[in-house]
Amino acid sequence: LRSTDGGESWSLSHFDADWGKPFYDVLFDTPERGVVTGANGRMMRTADGGATWEAVENPVFDTGFHLYEIERLPDGTLLIAGERGFLARSLDDGASWEMLEPPYIGSYFGVLPAGEHGAVFFGLQGKVYKAVDARELSTLDDPMAYDPFINESVTDPQALARMGWKAFDNPVVESLFGGTLIGDGRMVLAGVDGTVVAGSVDSAGIEAIESPTGQPIADVIALDGELLMTGRTGFYRRPMP
Repeated sequence: LRSTDGGESWSLSHFDADWGKPFYDVLFDTPERGVVTGANGRMMRTADGGATWEAVENPVFDTGFHLYEIERLPDGTLLIAGERGFLARSLDDGASWEMLEPPYIGSYFGVLPAGEHGAVFFGLQGKVYKAVDARELSTLDDPMAYDPFINESVTDPQALARMGWKAFDNPVVESLFGGTLIGDGRMVLAGVDGTVVAGSVDSAGIEAIESPTGQPIADVIALDGELLMTGRTGFYRRPMP
């Protein structure tokens, strides 16, 4: 859907009934230039504000994993968090993509910038990982050879460090669907059953904070000094942690 009046009204921008599967995220760098990511490796881009769209083809997306979120870091690096350990990176503004070697084989539902070159990925079972420098992460030579049913998660902190990752200590095991930065290097993540946690992108510690609902929360943003959350039963507000 597309709005040109700040959300007061909406029009249909794209619909593919034959495909019939979901798009999960949208990222626009300018009012005209943007991409959407979706199920089974589907990515589409527009250069005219969503009036027309074209598919983005790349061997990495042929793996067929869902692309849950796309984010641009301050240094321009593009990152995708996806299904069953799928992580992807572009260092050339989306002209080419590489599949990253994941620390965890479960699904990643979101990614946040962490400084100029770093990123925090979060997802299934409350797993949260920081990439110290996303430009330096190892990639897979053959994405089609990746098998989430055979590959194993890395749990040893020293092995993770050699890969360029750091695992966060999280007191909850509920999956985390959305997150936001709230200033001073802090982040808030939210997910299943109203789970809300907060922590610093630079430290490995996360703490659970009081939630305004026991229903699933899909996303959270910082707005006017509060947290605004959206989920299964509507919108919620709570004070900043």
